[in-house]
Amino acid sequence: MNNNKIRIENHNPFNLCVRSNLRDYILSPVSEDGTPTIEYLTLEELLWIDSNTNAIRTGLITINETDRKAVFKEMKFEDGDKILTNADVEDILVNPSVEGLKKIIDVTDSSIFDRIYTVFTGLKEGGSVDISNRVINLMTERYKEFKRGQNVSHITIEKKDTDRPISQDKAKELEAQNESLRDEISELKEMMKQLMANQSQEKTKRTTKKTEG
Repeated sequence: MNNNKIRIENHNPFNLCVRSNLRDYILSPVSEDGTPTIEYLTLEELLWIDSNTNAIRTGLITINETDRKAVFKEMKFEDGDKILTNADVEDILVNPSVEGLKKIIDVTDSSIFDRIYTVFTGLKEGGSVDISNRVINLMTERYKEFKRGQNVSHITIEKKDTDRPISQDKAKELEAQNESLRDEISELKEMMKQLMANQSQEKTKRTTKKTEG
């Protein structure tokens, strides 16, 4: 690790203002393709930031992956590997598991949850991915808990909360299959109707011949 040049990243969809003991930095929002904005700070600056704010420990500021472990060691931040990055949050929301959702629901720091909720809102309103209604309801309810001042959640995560939503493409495919099946059933009904009519006519003919004979 180069103590005089440590890369920090902004993975958030908003400007990130970072004040150190030497100067102020403004990092632009993450790009649409997911590329973070970067800046380079010294270890001294990062230690000063950590002493005066919680921006690094809450995951608002991301330390580059190569130097992260060493920087956290200098900060004496033992739980650094437990930070939920924005990428982690996105994966949990789109590919939910009981363990993953519990990590989000168990967050008790409102500033951390605010960041998580911002990621959630961006995904939901962006429309590029599918988030299940159950996950949406969980996130909404947890948000309401924080608004009520309830930092420790009473929400219980169940296996059914991890059911994956059906994508729009898959839904259209299933609808097309159902439409085709309905057409086939309709054709079969017509065939059966015609068959029964033919059988009825044959029976009538045989009865008529027998009577005439």
